[in-house]
Amino acid sequence: MKQRICVLVVLFAFAMASFANAAEIIAQATLVKGKVTAATGKKTRAVKLKANIFSGDKITTGPDGKIELKFKDHSIIRLAANSTLILSGGKIEENRSQIRTELIRGKNWIRAAEPTDQWAGIAARTPLAVASVKGTTYRQDVAADTTTKVVVYQGEVEVEGIQAAVNRPGETAKEEAAYEIGEPEEVSMGEWLEIVRELQQITITPDGGHAVADIPLSDSQDSWVTWNQQQDAKLEPDDEE
Repeated sequence: MKQRICVLVVLFAFAMASFANAAEIIAQATLVKGKVTAATGKKTRAVKLKANIFSGDKITTGPDGKIELKFKDHSIIRLAANSTLILSGGKIEENRSQIRTELIRGKNWIRAAEPTDQWAGIAARTPLAVASVKGTTYRQDVAADTTTKVVVYQGEVEVEGIQAAVNRPGETAKEEAAYEIGEPEEVSMGEWLEIVRELQQITITPDGGHAVADIPLSDSQDSWVTWNQQQDAKLEPDDEE
């Protein structure tokens, strides 16, 4: 019996090592507070400081959770409490890759690095829109009803609508826990595209409505905004390349 248990433990360890070797490391956790987990399919693990994050991971923060991720191109993404973000990366040209994210619920903060010969920026999706960013600082908020807000603090962001009909059937914020990561799915883009400039925001509603406006003065008092601005001020020079 003991022999059998030992064999099973060895096989499990080998399987986990094989998974880690097969999946591409796309980021590292450079700050972790509270409960944060990463999942691929039905396998979930706790995320600790300096943990590797793999392409295909679904990052979820608890009520007291926060995480900062540093990517290979020096981009920084932070995730607020009670949020879920799916991460992937892949080649868009023979020698050029792109970071892809999908915020299912909650809030993030993205400090996107300038594009290089190897990296083409970030394509940041929500249930209602895709934001294409290069060398930009901005945040995304996704409410329980999928209403999405993109707020730009530096640079500009190109935001394109996603038709509601292509959202995963029946998926809501409560059902996202059952979502299993697979191959990137085809998305049908909507009929609008907006350039959201520095100190502007766009709000997108589930019925496809969208409106661009200046950032309100109250935004500067938002605790998530002020905390991220403080964190950005602490970044080392190599983080800003």
